[in-house]
Amino acid sequence: MDLQLSGRVAIVTGASRGIGLAVTRTLIGEGARVVAVSRKTSPELEELGGDLLHVPVDLMDPEAPGQVVARAVEEFGGLDILVNNAGGRPPGVALPRFSFLAPADEDWRVMFEFNLFSVVRFVRAAIPPMLARGGGRSFPSTGRPAAPRRSFTAGE
Repeated sequence: MDLQLSGRVAIVTGASRGIGLAVTRTLIGEGARVVAVSRKTSPELEELGGDLLHVPVDLMDPEAPGQVVARAVEEFGGLDILVNNAGGRPPGVALPRFSFLAPADEDWRVMFEFNLFSVVRFVRAAIPPMLARGGGRSFPSTGRPAAPRRSFTAGE
């Protein structure tokens, strides 16, 4: 399949396993140059070869997205594609089953920091280099939710 991605530059977060690894593998197979973002690498990621650069960062660090985008521009000359795939429970956080009322504000803040603000920061950092190349694409990944699903109504 030719997705016409040869020579394009992509950043993929959560790239060391699962959906992120599959997206990284596909992009490399299509000839893209990929900046793979994860806290640590994996044997599967290291085996991919191609134009692959692994950047180990913790997305709880507000500076990390800007640093990754700068590295992509430095190494590959620009940015065309951003795949925001990292998400779920933040690093080092165990999520027991709970009701909506159980988490405190700090619990919610940590979840939003990882699942929302890291995405916002990546998009904000990616827009200038994408525009410099005439535009680009940003893809959010919507995998399983971080918290167990439970429907509720405002009356509960």
